[in-house]
Parts: sequence; structure tokens; C-alpha cells
Amino acid sequence: MKNEILKAASHIPNVSVDTHLDFKLEDWPASAALITLCLSGVIIYWIKVWGEVNSIHTAPAAD
Repeated sequence: MKNEILKAASHIPNVSVDTHLDFKLEDWPASAALITLCLSGVIIYWIKVWGEVNSIHTAPAAD
């Protein structure tokens, strides 16, 4: 059984060996992307906290 599996596996192309994602940001685009990502997180957190502190009390909707 083991030999049959090894024989069958030898016919399967090995695509994962040379498959990789090469992602680079260099110079100012990398800095801009990093700063934007960090500021977005800070702004989202600020909106969440501000909304909890300054919540608007409304009357429940009538059915």
C-alpha cells in the first residue's frame, strides 16, 4: 500500500515549491501605507469610545 501511494504521489506536480507571494513596499508608499493603517485603527477606536461616552439617549420606538 505504501509503495502504491508513493508511486501515485510521484505523478502529482509539486506546485507548492515555487509558489510564494512576494509583496514589497519601498520608500514613501510603504511609509504612507503604514501611517494610514495605524491612523485608521486609532480613528476607529476613537469613534467607538466617543460614541460610548457621548451616547444619545432616545425614546424607544413605538411598535
